[in-house]
Amino acid sequence: MGGGGRVPHLLLNARDEKNRRGSEIPLRTDLAADIRAWLADRLAWAQQAARDADEPIPAALPSDEPLFDVPDGLIRIFDRDLVFAGLARVEQRGGKEVVVKTDERGRTIDIHALRHTFGTHLSKAGVPLRTAQAAMRHSDPSLTANVYTDPKLLDMARAVASLPDLPLGADGERAEAVAVM
Repeated sequence: MGGGGRVPHLLLNARDEKNRRGSEIPLRTDLAADIRAWLADRLAWAQQAARDADEPIPAALPSDEPLFDVPDGLIRIFDRDLVFAGLARVEQRGGKEVVVKTDERGRTIDIHALRHTFGTHLSKAGVPLRTAQAAMRHSDPSLTANVYTDPKLLDMARAVASLPDLPLGADGERAEAVAVM
């Protein structure tokens, strides 16, 4: 995580990315604070474990230590959590339990859906498309706009309300609309 006078960020190694380039991912300040607290707790745990084992006490976490451990059964755990949260259901199919993760609109809730949520939230927040494209690390803006943004979740009423008024003129007629070409 970056520090100093810069915007807080995470560094992704090239080997961990699909495009193999590496990236700096900017973070919200509140999320950066949560991650700092999480890392401080992890260091305290490591120091206590070293004390308990009568080993040298680390002053810092290793620089190559991953931020999160991703368990092998991530999808199974995610599915269990979706069922518990009421976002998925278990059905019997062919004598096996199957977790159904499709909503009434036919959308599937999976790990990748979190990227769709991110893209849609960026769009709803008014983030320019090029900035959202960069934040999602997409090579093509149409991928960001057409695949990772759900138009049904966008606030069309607010968009229309943001248009300028066309007030009535003194004679009761609408002011002339200006066509922009």
